[in-house]
Amino acid sequence: MKETTADSAEQALKMAAELAKSMSLGNAELSALEGLGNTVGNSAGNLSLEFGLGFASGYAAKKGMKGVCLAIGGTFAVLQGLAHSGYIEIDHTKLRGDLEKALGARDAAVTSAAVRALWDRFQGVMTTGLPPGTGFVPGLWVGFTKG
Repeated sequence: MKETTADSAEQALKMAAELAKSMSLGNAELSALEGLGNTVGNSAGNLSLEFGLGFASGYAAKKGMKGVCLAIGGTFAVLQGLAHSGYIEIDHTKLRGDLEKALGARDAAVTSAAVRALWDRFQGVMTTGLPPGTGFVPGLWVGFTKG
């Protein structure tokens, strides 16, 4: 018996729901997955693979960001400890100016627009060449939130 698109969509939705349950997702995430399964259409056969790749990418990206933050925060804490003990002096004004120059920022404030722009750029890079309507972006989001 030949599998139809509806059968593929149903099978992919079940697989995604099982994956979501194994990750202890809440009702909101499960509802989002059900809605996604209903709107995928012809790309339903790719949903489980695309969702899995998206999840892995989002999870790895968040873990990587946590590692970078740990390194930066740890370095700052050590330097502040050394400064407090009198071993070194830190010119915070110069440090801030150099960081702003290196990051191309006018001020050190992090705005929601800046975060959104970074997320959009990251998502654009990660979805290059993928067919529209696949489960990659929802998987990326779920992986990023769970990472």
